[in-house]
Amino acid sequence: MQYVMVPVPEELAEQVVEYVRWVSTLPDRKAAAPRAQLFRQAQRVRARPDDPLARLWGDLDQDTRSILVAVATATLDRRQLTVFDMVRLSGLDARQIAGIAFELNQVLAAQAGIQLALLIKPPEDVGTGPLDWGQQVMVMRAQVAQAILAAARAHGEA
Repeated sequence: MQYVMVPVPEELAEQVVEYVRWVSTLPDRKAAAPRAQLFRQAQRVRARPDDPLARLWGDLDQDTRSILVAVATATLDRRQLTVFDMVRLSGLDARQIAGIAFELNQVLAAQAGIQLALLIKPPEDVGTGPLDWGQQVMVMRAQVAQAILAAARAHGEA
């Protein structure tokens, strides 16, 4: 391994040393993800060890995080997103979105203690009938929406 000496301002010296130690623990030093970004995420998680959602956020894939942020934002803005709205926003199909919602609820319940974080249901004014993804709305409780947006902000995503 080659080393380069770089002057570091005194107030950042501790963070630089911590970063160098952290990088040396990575199994694959040529990983595709930017190491500095991973390090910042690890620092944020350490800063909020009592928040299971903040710890879990970095493990969620980009599609899941974008769905969560979109539904959380709509919830707090008192808007409803249909599954088709999410199809247009995400580029995924309706079944993929339903699958992500199902898996997400299982993961959040098991690892963060959040029950039914994201629900897909028919709007209140629609009776029973065949499944129509265009009418199914994606909803979450306001308290969950606030926690999700806080975790996204902590990771620089909202």
